[in-house]
Amino acid sequence: MYLHPIDKFSFKHFFLNEVLIYNMSMYDDEPEQYRVIMLNDEYTYPEFMVAILGDVFNMRIKDADNLISEIKKNGEGVAGTYPWDIAMSKAKEVQEIADYHGFPLRCVVLNKYGNVG
Repeated sequence: MYLHPIDKFSFKHFFLNEVLIYNMSMYDDEPEQYRVIMLNDEYTYPEFMVAILGDVFNMRIKDADNLISEIKKNGEGVAGTYPWDIAMSKAKEVQEIADYHGFPLRCVVLNKYGNVG
């Protein structure tokens, strides 16, 4: 089959646009969100937890105080919800800062079904 050079361009252009649209549509869905759960312990000072929540999770002091009350009451609280890689890096950052300052503060990462990430 012979295509005129203009027809070849049009066909190629059309085909590439279809592939681009198809490939772009694969990424339209939002990434799965994971909850970063801060766990309660009896040794970490609330002031340190407020500082962590402010520095790592960009939380305001009032919101951090409310979350700490929830953590002390229920044993855990959701510090934030993020895609997998961000959630894991925030949990690791909390652990590294807590370890550096000698506190046993820990976070776990759970998906929406409650499974450990």
